[in-house]
Amino acid sequence: MSYLSVTAFSADANTHQVSLYVDISGEWAHGDRTTQIGWATQASGGQRVHTFQPASPAVLAEAGDQASWGTVIFATDDVSGLTWQTGADTAVRAQAASTGALAGTADANQPRPINASWPVFAFNRALGAVGPAGSGPVVLVIGHVRTPAVSYLGAGLDPWWRTYWAGWPDMLAWFRADRDAARAGAAATDAQVDAWARQAVGIPGAAADQYAALCALVLRQAFGGTELVNRGGSPWVMLKEISSNGDFSTVDVIYPAFPAYLRMSPRWLELLLAPLFDYTEVRGFDKPFAPHDLGVYPNAFGRIGQPEEDMPVEESANMLVMVAALLSRMPAARAGAYATAHYAKLKQWTDYLVANLPDPGNQNQTDDFTGFIAHSVNLALKGIVGIGAMATIARWAGQPSTYAATARSYIAQWQAMAQNSGRTHLKLTYDGADTTWSLKYNGFADRLAATNLVPAAIAAEEASWYVQNQHAYGVPLDPRHTYTKVDWELWAAAFLTGQPAARDALITKAYTFANTTASRVPFTDWHDTDSGNQAGFAARPVMGGALALATLCNAPNGLTGAWPLRGNQLDASGNGHDGSGTPMTTARPVVRTDGSFTVMARVNPTDLGGFRTAVSQDGARVSGFFLQYSGQDGRWAFAMTAADADGAASTRAVASTTAATGVWAHLAGVYDAEAGQIRLYVDGVLRGQAAYTAGWQANGPLAVGRARWNGAAVDAFLGAIEDVCTYDHALPAASISAAAGLATSQVAAYHFDAADASLTLSGGAALGGGYSGTGLALNGSTGFATAQRLVDTSASFSVSAWVQLAATSNFATVAGQDGAQASGFYLQYSAADNAWAFAMLAADQANAAATRAVSPFPPRVDGWTHLVGVRDATAGRLRLYVDGVLVADAAAGSAWAAGGAFTIGRGKWNGGDADHFPGRIDQLKAWTRALTDADVRVIG
Repeated sequence: MSYLSVTAFSADANTHQVSLYVDISGEWAHGDRTTQIGWATQASGGQRVHTFQPASPAVLAEAGDQASWGTVIFATDDVSGLTWQTGADTAVRAQAASTGALAGTADANQPRPINASWPVFAFNRALGAVGPAGSGPVVLVIGHVRTPAVSYLGAGLDPWWRTYWAGWPDMLAWFRADRDAARAGAAATDAQVDAWARQAVGIPGAAADQYAALCALVLRQAFGGTELVNRGGSPWVMLKEISSNGDFSTVDVIYPAFPAYLRMSPRWLELLLAPLFDYTEVRGFDKPFAPHDLGVYPNAFGRIGQPEEDMPVEESANMLVMVAALLSRMPAARAGAYATAHYAKLKQWTDYLVANLPDPGNQNQTDDFTGFIAHSVNLALKGIVGIGAMATIARWAGQPSTYAATARSYIAQWQAMAQNSGRTHLKLTYDGADTTWSLKYNGFADRLAATNLVPAAIAAEEASWYVQNQHAYGVPLDPRHTYTKVDWELWAAAFLTGQPAARDALITKAYTFANTTASRVPFTDWHDTDSGNQAGFAARPVMGGALALATLCNAPNGLTGAWPLRGNQLDASGNGHDGSGTPMTTARPVVRTDGSFTVMARVNPTDLGGFRTAVSQDGARVSGFFLQYSGQDGRWAFAMTAADADGAASTRAVASTTAATGVWAHLAGVYDAEAGQIRLYVDGVLRGQAAYTAGWQANGPLAVGRARWNGAAVDAFLGAIEDVCTYDHALPAASISAAAGLATSQVAAYHFDAADASLTLSGGAALGGGYSGTGLALNGSTGFATAQRLVDTSASFSVSAWVQLAATSNFATVAGQDGAQASGFYLQYSAADNAWAFAMLAADQANAAATRAVSPFPPRVDGWTHLVGVRDATAGRLRLYVDGVLVADAAAGSAWAAGGAFTIGRGKWNGGDADHFPGRIDQLKAWTRALTDADVRVIG
């Protein structure tokens, strides 16, 4: 079901009598316009509802991309001023136009064909006198309900909504009542996607604006091509290959779309893969490579023993890359279990790739409209990355493998065979002419899966070539044709995220096409780059690939906002702010207040007279939450309101202890929607809780230092506020306790959003695009930054940073602290291991022995990664965390105190500067204690 909201306004400042007419036709019921349909109109749950359906439905069949069974629902509020009618389009529309009302009659000539006097189902709403202030929204609901939704290997599967409601009338009543909350939630989602998109580009400007617009445009399309169904009490997600051949859960349609699912909801991607694993692991699919699809929508009949559109290298590598990416978004325990459960099948597909690469021979591939292709360079790249992805999967499953070495061997052969003689670009095929080329969008998989096989020089070479060969509306897939595919262009932009000229050119061309094409169809992914006209396809979920670049920026701990507020109001989360004094407000909502969230801040009040709010998030009339001092209770409190209305009832979790002026306190407010509870923590200890289930979405900005009540700014906080953080879930008590303790031991927090007098930038180091806002841009040869000595390297300490590594040719140190001959520690990329490492030397002398905690996984090149290095002197251990996961733990070895400068972007070795970092560093922090697992989950 979907909402249609219509509001009338006067454009000339005068008042007018306004009547609103809306209808839909019988064409919604069936793709064959000669099909007979029947209809009815009824009152249900406070709404007037038109329903219509095929007179003789063909269950689990379709015509013209439309279901041939099911019921169309068209409804609106049954209120004064509403009239309705069903009948021939010319008669019903004329009635409304001539009288401003409808007759309230149903056409008795039914069933009849859709194209026989074209029946329409109409509502007319008299809005009365309407002026510039507007009429208020008229809400209509339109939907199509089908039972069963699809079939899987002969068994009908119901839509998942049937697990909540017995029939559509109950669902409709709930859906209409949820409209305001849904609208608020949609606005919050739009704001979040906009923030992610801008953060992914990094530097404000046209490319960031255009990329944000593209992501907003494709999101509904990506999810609209999927359907949630009930398979034996468990949810599965099914996908339709819309507008091409209608295949069911096509692997190479899920694959281009999957960045949207991975970024928005990794669980959705997991549910999309579930039927494919069931089919191949349980149902007897016996080919050595991954399947192309499950059937033709809406019937997943399987193709066991039947011919199908085999794409052996394509689909096998697609599955491997998607699984490797999915594992990186799962909690560690679940990732290990998932990898283990599917290891045998994934290994089978990988072994097929090993046997059939580095030259894939003559195979079909996802761009099948171009035909089979022999010795394809781009297809070979996908397969080799798939082998590399299996090395990651094997590590998660605890299985030894040689897949990483195989992938590295194959990529060297691939490069040699693919390179043109002038070394200006890669060819279309291994045996192709030097003048041939293609869009190497499969390089994005190398970035996302962190296989890092494609040399940086190749990426730079390809980037330059694409800029030289762009047409008016994009870069062609290859020179055999002038058409391109927008999803693959934006995958290529993500592949070339470290090459901003090419990245931005690809984004701009995609935006230009979408914004100016004369082909007014739901976003087509296939168009001509010279004319800007649609070449084929429309409304396909593959456009979810537009979010590829955004998947390379991911906060593993659910952090949605972070503001140190130590001398400035700069936002370390990508959410923006107005920066105009105190109180501070963001540019958009930061948390969804209708679901679980956590907000934290350190506060030091100078006045406790009345209410004093440290952090809130605005609704239209009142704040959605208040982290505050309650003058009514004389204590710290966390409050939430029942509705966005003046004088709304509030529920408060009030501290059991008193507050005081001139004393720092760490406050944390938690809304646990699942438990139906709000909780308040003071200095890491639970001090108050209350039952609360009335969450609603506050769509305004986050405010630091004030609240909103009855439409006005109130409750100004007097004193200091620091370390404001927000999270998209209810943090557990251990994490909140850890966060409360972090501030007392933190000795540095460099966000690189402005010049910092405590830092000295040298050797060409400069502020540039960061993980959020700006970061430290380093050239990999001379650039670095230094600060005063921060930690005692002979004792416990911890260092964290967001990093974007641009090359893996040499050791690259993120942070260290100088001794006379060597660094006291190295948080770095280890070229010897092709992995992140946290290392310490046995002594401050040349060529000293090292103790290292080394990640078992290769790093992500040109994508942002969060690193934490910990020396735990009490336990005698070194620990390394990557993206919030403990990946290595080693004995600490000997200890000595490095007394020199704290360094960012280089190390020290044998008395000289060494291991300069190529890329960008952001949000570097240091502590004088050993962080725990719980600590790591709350920093970022």
